[in-house]
Amino acid sequence: MAALVEFFCSRQNYTTRLTIKNDFEYLIISTFDISCIRVEDGLVFVYSRGLKYHIETLLKKLEERLDPAVFLRIHRATLVNKNHIKRIFSPERGRFAVETSDRLILPVSRDYLPSFKATMGF
Repeated sequence: MAALVEFFCSRQNYTTRLTIKNDFEYLIISTFDISCIRVEDGLVFVYSRGLKYHIETLLKKLEERLDPAVFLRIHRATLVNKNHIKRIFSPERGRFAVETSDRLILPVSRDYLPSFKATMGF
């Protein structure tokens, strides 16, 4: 029982939702629904349930706020929710990519490949 209490206490430092300003409203998005977060042309976008939202926060700051047991850095510009990875494949020898539940194909960079493999268990 003590181990279970310690587990939940250690996880409460991580956010479970993000607030995103969208025109004239604020959207609350659960981190469970986020498939990935990417930097595109210098802007950070959150992908959730097939939609794409711009967020005014640096990727590094989001990475610090999100649970590292759930969100993996697979590229300098990409965090992926491991619960939304549908498949892992190798488009060419020595390279890997993932497909998310939002049907996004995301490359795994060579720099992050060893930690990705260890986390995913292969």
